[in-house]
Amino acid sequence: MITGPFHEDAKRHLQLADEALGDAEYLLAGSRYKAAANRAYYAMYHAVHAALAIAGAGRSKTHKGAIGLFGRYYVKTGRIGRAFVKDLRDAYVLRQQTDYEIYAAAGEEPVRETVWKAEAFVAEVKRALAHE
Repeated sequence: MITGPFHEDAKRHLQLADEALGDAEYLLAGSRYKAAANRAYYAMYHAVHAALAIAGAGRSKTHKGAIGLFGRYYVKTGRIGRAFVKDLRDAYVLRQQTDYEIYAAAGEEPVRETVWKAEAFVAEVKRALAHE
């Protein structure tokens, strides 16, 4: 159960994570791979911010900073497995490439895997937060 001074922010970030997952699945089904990669990453990113709100870690001004804080508060403490933060970093790199490199191609299989990993990541963050 999410409680405490930042619980409203955390709940909103989890809602946004769920919306982004739905968008990613929809875009993947429509072969919109670059957009699906973006939404899969942002699902994870919102889950990270939900977790950071609950931890009272504050907000980072950068994506890399948020990923680092998440690692410090959740991975190093054993609340989230290391594989999940690797998946987060991989999704970040894919999103950077597909959003900013104009000739970057996003293939179906890597994006499908990223969407699947985003679903698992969000579920794992929710599981961890349920024990907070």
